[in-house]
Amino acid sequence: MIKNLMIGIVGAVVIILGGFLVWQKVNAPVVETSPTSAFTSSPVSQVSPSFSPLSSVDEGLIYTVVYTDQGYAPQELTVIAGDRVIFKNQSSRPMWPASAMHPTHEGYPGSSIEKCHTVQQSMTFDACEGIAGGGEWSFVFNEIGEWRYHDHLLPSKTGKITVQAYEK
Repeated sequence: MIKNLMIGIVGAVVIILGGFLVWQKVNAPVVETSPTSAFTSSPVSQVSPSFSPLSSVDEGLIYTVVYTDQGYAPQELTVIAGDRVIFKNQSSRPMWPASAMHPTHEGYPGSSIEKCHTVQQSMTFDACEGIAGGGEWSFVFNEIGEWRYHDHLLPSKTGKITVQAYEK
């Protein structure tokens, strides 16, 4: 009888501990590092993407890509379909994040520079205008795949967003 009780207690502890560890992994925050100031002459350190959990996993996470005078950081980011990426301009000039290819912006499905300033603009991976220093623009990635992008105002500044399927 005592042996069965001990087995039951150990089993319950293992289940509770396992559930706690899974919960910790799902809810673990990513530490956002600050990029080097755009006004220094030193190179920008690698910036980790940041995310902020919303009220539900179904609503996706929010990631940040920082644009400095040296370009986008991180240059490559992997997200889950439905996640939002905020492009923050911390450079000394305007930025215009947009889907590759320059100048048509048709790399991401449904995107095109021709849709700028139309009712379809919100569905395109294209800021459709220069974003001043200190400003930001965001986009929700729903299409699975690898999506290259660039600064339309300085096309040599590029990056890539990889969108993966959500797996429960």
